[in-house]
Amino acid sequence: MMDPHEPVELAFVSHGHADHFAAHQKTICSVGTGKILAARYGVAPETIEAREFFKPWKFKGHRLCLYPAGHIAGSAMLRVECERESLLYTGDFKTRPSLTVERPVFPTADQLVMETTFGKPQFVFPPQDEVIGQIVNFTRETLADGETPVIFAYSLGKAQEAIAILDRAGLPMVQTRPVLQMTETVRSLGLGDLSEPVLADQEVPEGVALIAPPNAVRSQMIRRLKKKRTAMLSGWALTPGSKFRYQVDEVFALSDHADFPGLLEAVERVQPRVVHTLHGSTREFAARLREQGVEAWSIYGDDQLELLGQEESAVTYRPRKLERPPCELQELTDVLTSLMENASRLKKVALTAEFFRSLEGENLPLIIGWLTGDPVKGLGSALIKQALLDATGLPPATYKTISSQQNDAARTGRLLLEAADLAPMPQDFREVKELFEDLKKADAGLSRAQRLAEMFRECHPQEGETLIRLLSGGLRIGAKEGIFEEAVAEAFGQEASQVRQAVMLSGSLVATAPLARSGELENIQLSPGSPVKAMLASPTETAADLYAWAVKAGAEEGEVNLWLEEKFDGIRAQLHVEGGQASLFSRDLKPLEEFPELIDAAQRLPDCILDGEIIAYAEGKKLTFFDLQKRLGRKQAQGDLFLGASVPVQLIAFDCLYTARETDLIHRPLRERRVALEGLGLFGAFQTLEVRTAENVETIEEHFKTAMAAGQEGLIAKDPSSLYRPGRRGQAWKKLKGVMPTLDCVVIAAQQGHGKRAGVLSDYTFAVRDLRDGTLKTLGKAYSGLTDLEIEDLTEHFQRTTIQKRGARVVEVEPQIVLEIAFDKIRPSKRHDSGLALRFPRIKAIRKDKSLEEIDTLQTAEQLL
Repeated sequence: MMDPHEPVELAFVSHGHADHFAAHQKTICSVGTGKILAARYGVAPETIEAREFFKPWKFKGHRLCLYPAGHIAGSAMLRVECERESLLYTGDFKTRPSLTVERPVFPTADQLVMETTFGKPQFVFPPQDEVIGQIVNFTRETLADGETPVIFAYSLGKAQEAIAILDRAGLPMVQTRPVLQMTETVRSLGLGDLSEPVLADQEVPEGVALIAPPNAVRSQMIRRLKKKRTAMLSGWALTPGSKFRYQVDEVFALSDHADFPGLLEAVERVQPRVVHTLHGSTREFAARLREQGVEAWSIYGDDQLELLGQEESAVTYRPRKLERPPCELQELTDVLTSLMENASRLKKVALTAEFFRSLEGENLPLIIGWLTGDPVKGLGSALIKQALLDATGLPPATYKTISSQQNDAARTGRLLLEAADLAPMPQDFREVKELFEDLKKADAGLSRAQRLAEMFRECHPQEGETLIRLLSGGLRIGAKEGIFEEAVAEAFGQEASQVRQAVMLSGSLVATAPLARSGELENIQLSPGSPVKAMLASPTETAADLYAWAVKAGAEEGEVNLWLEEKFDGIRAQLHVEGGQASLFSRDLKPLEEFPELIDAAQRLPDCILDGEIIAYAEGKKLTFFDLQKRLGRKQAQGDLFLGASVPVQLIAFDCLYTARETDLIHRPLRERRVALEGLGLFGAFQTLEVRTAENVETIEEHFKTAMAAGQEGLIAKDPSSLYRPGRRGQAWKKLKGVMPTLDCVVIAAQQGHGKRAGVLSDYTFAVRDLRDGTLKTLGKAYSGLTDLEIEDLTEHFQRTTIQKRGARVVEVEPQIVLEIAFDKIRPSKRHDSGLALRFPRIKAIRKDKSLEEIDTLQTAEQLL
């Protein structure tokens, strides 16, 4: 038997990885693999029959010979020949040369049994030199930033390859014990010219890289590293979400296996009459070989669907090589590519700063707006898909095939455009700006798709990918706005803290960057009409915790200073009034046009900037958030002339950031801002929130109960000496919220996430049982509250228990996993078949101790109304 998983009397073992080894009574293998088995698993030498490469021997009338497979050190292919037939069994293999592995040799054979781990066309690894350069750059840049590069690679195989790569680059490294043991064994085989390994036992010294196996990712030694960057070496780097799946900063496509072209190359070199595929994409690769005239079948026998005509036909995909015209959009593309390829934060800042310096005139705020915002709001993935199909002329099946494997709209777009007959032309920023403006103006989705398709046909595929990233918000460059702020500071010789402060006051980096360039940051002042990000409160669990925080905050003044405000269940809003003109902004700095009566009434107020909460309020009492929701997204222009009368609102103000007399309030303590707020004399639709004080835990609890009884969400506690910190969730404000009872629900469907969670099932639809008929009724969907590791484990479970797929992203699953769901409120809703919906549902825990029979009932949920 060849590579059997269970111990047998006699077996051929192709190499020393654990998934190919068992404790057989007798093992045939290469000389190198024999040494590895003895060192790694303690296999007794007398049970190993080690054979040299290229030296045939006879066995029961057959002629056998081993050939190097190129997978890891000592890996071998077995060729078996009788009078009229020959067979080659590859085990795992690769065709590319390695630094620490014997070069593969493929003899001809009539039948070929081959692994097809990466047997789909999208698995095309980058050139080896490119991958090596990425690994070296990652290590050098991480060391230059004063951090420890940690490279995860299987202790036998890729670990030695990584060591050889760093050795040749002259970079210092240490190895964990499992890696070191295998490195010493590979060195004894005379492979790789590896340097003397250095052990990292308990601690990792500064200034060196660490080579460790993947299972060490949560080891104490690595967790103790305060400053580190991590990378995984794996061919699965080509799949979406690989960074998240491996929980690392970078994944590099270094593999011990053959990629798709390598698999085809192996078949070409062996020239078999029949191919049997084993492991991985067996059926898909066999089908591709049959298209090319080679008889090929999955060894698992799962090709019958195709024979019955039920298998979707393979999609032909042939990329073209197109000349890439130099242009401004190409420059932006190259910068984004560099940011994606560089792990170092300092390097990202430097690259971005250099690019910002090169932008002249209005191009600077224009590009920053594209990078940090949404250039065309409401442009969905369906429209981008239609534009790509229109531009390329390819069938939807091709899009579906590529999209399902890439799970990234921009990469999918680039691959489609590479297969199309395009006429790339130079595109400058002005033309891209015109495109975005045309997309905003176009009324119908069809005309928008046609306009975008027109641009795709005139772009090089790489620039087309950039357009999709800008339009979809999927830059995936690891550069948050904080990095862009630092880049603006470095580009124009400003202090990063000054740029951040200016952004807080101006409300955007777009407005700040030109002033940083001209050295006029001091001219940015808080003024009506320019919203600033809202200051946020940090959560606390109990009244006792809140009091302890107040004691600590008031220690310098020698007394407890604790201001308490009721936390209203409304919409956070910022009111700006100047010269009889008023504007209302939401928490995300967008105009709130749904409340025209507030804007009209505010015109009679003195100049000010107020921070507060909009609530539904009628007949002397506060209404519910459910009532307030009826106003959201509605404007008078849409015909809702009487909605304001049926759901009247108030703005409850709790902070004042600006008045005509006190223009610098944002830099003054809360107690002074409060005096300014009370001095405005708010009336009618504008009220000042009452402030209470507390001297002990009992008083806090009393105020909390009063707030909950009045239908509020809880309390906000504030340090009266605190300054207003726009956009910050610091320790100066605390919130103590009431919590509804939790519900134990069962997961009935799971959906792929986005961004870093694009490769896992992270959004869960949950249900309770209806006692009336025993059916499961949906309550909602939750995606927050779990750790990355828990989501990874649930993804594996749901993939095993999938009942059916709904589209490309959602799977219906067997109702087995019980989640404890916390939420803020429960209300009637026609959205779900339960007739209920939860407000802000979140996962409190995975209830492994509960079964489907123990979940909560719909009747229990109805009682919570």
